[in-house]
Amino acid sequence: LVFIMNFQTISAKEAKLKFFKDDGSPEDGVKVLDIRDERSFNEGHINSAQHLDNANFSEFLQSTDSAESIMVYCYHGIMSQGVAAHLVENGFLDVYSLNGGYEAWVN
Repeated sequence: LVFIMNFQTISAKEAKLKFFKDDGSPEDGVKVLDIRDERSFNEGHINSAQHLDNANFSEFLQSTDSAESIMVYCYHGIMSQGVAAHLVENGFLDVYSLNGGYEAWVN
């Protein structure tokens, strides 16, 4: 038997309820990954987000527990889907791509 696991998409509203405490910090066991360019990340990002790019991706894979919940976002929620799928291919079990990306989060 072959089980194909895939990532899920989640709205900003659902993500805030599922992954974040009332004070805006992420719940324990949740990683928030920002895959936008470094300049955009430095200008503003979701609370406690980790900037992820090609330079630190393999380090992230090696140092992160595959059972943690992961929410990936980009600008508009398109590029993050590919990264979410790649994380699932690398053994992560609970991966979400933020619908609408950072733009949806701030609006």
